[in-house]
Amino acid sequence: MRIIAGKFKNHHLVSPSSKDVRPTSDRIKESIFNILWHHDWFESFAAIRCLDGFCGTGALGFEAYSRGVDSVTFVDVSAESLKVCTENQRKLDPSKKNTHLIRADLSETSGAVALASRGPFDLIFLDPPYQQGLIEKAILSLLSQNLIADGAVLVLETHKVETIDLPVGFSILSEKIYATTKIHFVQRDSAS
Repeated sequence: MRIIAGKFKNHHLVSPSSKDVRPTSDRIKESIFNILWHHDWFESFAAIRCLDGFCGTGALGFEAYSRGVDSVTFVDVSAESLKVCTENQRKLDPSKKNTHLIRADLSETSGAVALASRGPFDLIFLDPPYQQGLIEKAILSLLSQNLIADGAVLVLETHKVETIDLPVGFSILSEKIYATTKIHFVQRDSAS
């Protein structure tokens, strides 16, 4: 597992020893960022606040950081995942100036409360365990604390047969299937 592009291109990320963590493959990660970076969903990448929810190794958030995103907050409920993410943070942002790690459960409102000082977020990656309804819970939790910026783009990773019940005010921009994985690009409507 490595960084695909940007200032940390080809840096290898620490991988977990546990089979419980399912890192996004390099192929899917590259496709996600090609789609993100080649659409006009953002005026500037430098000013983006990014959330890597259910972060696991932090592969998606560190890829965004390598490509110029201003700050990334990594969240996971698993101590083991955050330990791996911390090792990757030491390699890529040893000062911890632009990356922040928080142990919290995003599927609970209390998890979103722990992020209150970090948001609202403009780019959100949610890659929880498949088919447990955690994406919907996380979105509602983040909304309850006003942590999803108007116009924010959410990249949601699910099993290919899984559907997502989005709350009012969110639109699907694109969906792509890669083998057994489906990537949903979703945008929160901008306030009028």
